[in-house]
Amino acid sequence: MAVKSIIVALFGLSCLLAGISISCGSSDDCLCSCLKDVIPTTEEERKQYVEEETKKITKELVVPKKNLSSTARKKESATDDRPSAQNVGYMGITMLCMACAIILAMDANYILQIVYFFKRKAA
Repeated sequence: MAVKSIIVALFGLSCLLAGISISCGSSDDCLCSCLKDVIPTTEEERKQYVEEETKKITKELVVPKKNLSSTARKKESATDDRPSAQNVGYMGITMLCMACAIILAMDANYILQIVYFFKRKAA
């Protein structure tokens, strides 16, 4: 029912904006015969009617931002199941692990000296 009222309102607004006369002698002459009793005939009343209908239609068509799919997609990461993307990820993990291993390997001699020092001191 709401869709029908929106269509009727849009049709009425388009008649007003196009300058089509709504007050006509017979229903055969009138392009907007279904709306001739609804839409006012004076210019001031028409402007007010157009403003009210525009506000009403805008209010019905507005969607809250929290209901948009773009809002939900901002919070989620997209998955990429391509083998090439997975291989790049595995390569990145391997490089990070190798960097940590190299740093630890360079300090391994110093770490072993500390361990031996505390073993001798404890004995």
